[in-house]
Amino acid sequence: MLQILNKEFQLSFSNIILTIIFIPIAYILNISSIFLYIGFMFGFIFYAFYYDGKNHANRFIKSLPIKLRHVVLARHLFQLGLSIIVLIYLSIIDALVHHYLPYFSYQPISWITVLILFALTSFISAVSYPIYYYFQSFTTAVAVQIGSLTILASLTGIALNLFHVQLEPFIFFILDLIEFQPTLIIILFSIGCLFLSYLLSSWIYARKETQ
Repeated sequence: MLQILNKEFQLSFSNIILTIIFIPIAYILNISSIFLYIGFMFGFIFYAFYYDGKNHANRFIKSLPIKLRHVVLARHLFQLGLSIIVLIYLSIIDALVHHYLPYFSYQPISWITVLILFALTSFISAVSYPIYYYFQSFTTAVAVQIGSLTILASLTGIALNLFHVQLEPFIFFILDLIEFQPTLIIILFSIGCLFLSYLLSSWIYARKETQ
């Protein structure tokens, strides 16, 4: 497990350095760092699987005395830890910028915004991982991922528009639940998404490697 986590860290090291550098630059240039954060988290997923495919990393992984589900678990844990660390870093930079750069036009990042960003990136990761593990072609996986997220967002918008009266009680129930304990609910949702993604990704990965 530690070998795989170390591999993930080495693989993402250059992206981590770019994230550390570009988040303050985005603030200095008066650019919203929220979109930059989401873009970087997408980038970590893209590059990890692109590297695996280009360098045939699965051959190396098969040579290690480690269970396949631990390979998937390590990637999920690394992504989870990285999301939390980058969000903490983003919050610190945001606080410093709003204190020392009065010209910055965006509102300070609140704790609820941090939680929503965490939930959003967790959900996107949870949808993306099984897709990348299922498809052999990186290009196909990217196309399916973008298409799936677009279709999901479109269907959600259509459902809310057409059935807003029927869905209104359910929506208000969810909002009341989140308002009652926002931190716990959002964290449980995020962890739940990643856990389900891990189970599905492990099953797909193990099935592919045994065929």
